[in-house]
Amino acid sequence: MDRKTRNILLVIIAAGSAVEGAFLAYAWEVASHPCGPGMEAHEGLDIMSSRINSPTNITLTIFNSGTLETTLVSYRVSDSNGDSYSANFNPQPVFCGYGREYAIDIVLAGPVTGQAFTFQSHNNYTAAIMTRTSAFNLPLTA
Repeated sequence: MDRKTRNILLVIIAAGSAVEGAFLAYAWEVASHPCGPGMEAHEGLDIMSSRINSPTNITLTIFNSGTLETTLVSYRVSDSNGDSYSANFNPQPVFCGYGREYAIDIVLAGPVTGQAFTFQSHNNYTAAIMTRTSAFNLPLTA
């Protein structure tokens, strides 16, 4: 084999190895983050709206502003007097994809801290949403 042919083959092999390495890195990223790869890996949640279903149940529309798969684990809802309810999500909702909205129900049926309260229209509350890796304190108006 002459020198020119050998050099061309070496360049082709090196280029093929680089492409394969990039593909494997991308595949690992997708496997590590089932929702897909993100340029900047972080969780982010924002409340877009709320709807009172009953005095003890409110539906929140949550906007996923993060790039990672986010699993909701538990919540605590507090009123302006510092009274709160907390409970675990069961099942635990999983949010995928930046820019998507999800509806979740918050039920005042967990352990009570302070005095019991119910959702009242136009009152302000704080929803502390805990994920597997983060906590978000989100203000909401019923």
